[in-house]
Amino acid sequence: MVLGDEAGLFGRGTSGEGCDVADLRLPGVQDDLLRMLVAAGTPVVLVLVTGRPYAIGPVAGELAARVPLELGQARRVTFRLHADRTAFTGRAGNRVMEPGEIRVAVGGASDQLPLQGSFALRGPERVVGAGRVLDTPVEIGS
Repeated sequence: MVLGDEAGLFGRGTSGEGCDVADLRLPGVQDDLLRMLVAAGTPVVLVLVTGRPYAIGPVAGELAARVPLELGQARRVTFRLHADRTAFTGRAGNRVMEPGEIRVAVGGASDQLPLQGSFALRGPERVVGAGRVLDTPVEIGS
C-alpha cells in the first residue's frame, strides 16, 4: 500500500509551500484505511511517499513489511515503484512527474533510518493523467 502526501500547493495539499498541518496523522482517510486493512488481518507493506514525517502509531508493529531478523540475518525486500507514483501537483495545477533524484530511507522509525540511498528518474517532465500507474508490487525474498 502506498500512502502519503496529497498533492497541491498553497493550502490545497499536505506538504510544501503554504501547506501547514495541525498534526502528523496521515491525510484524509489514509489513516483509517491503513488501520482497517491491518485489523482485518490483511498483510500490508507500507510505502510512504512524502515530503514530511507522518505518525502511523501502533499499527507500525503489525505491518507485513516489518521483517523480523535474527542477529546477522538479512532479507531482501524489493519494491517496484513506477515513476507515476512520484508525481506531484506542478505550478500549472497538473500532476507532473519530473526527472531528478528520489531519496529513499528505510528503518524502524523516522529517527532510526540506517539504510539510506537514492535513485534517479530520467526522461522528460510529463503530465501524469487519470490512467497513471498506482500499484507498487513488493517481494520479500530470503
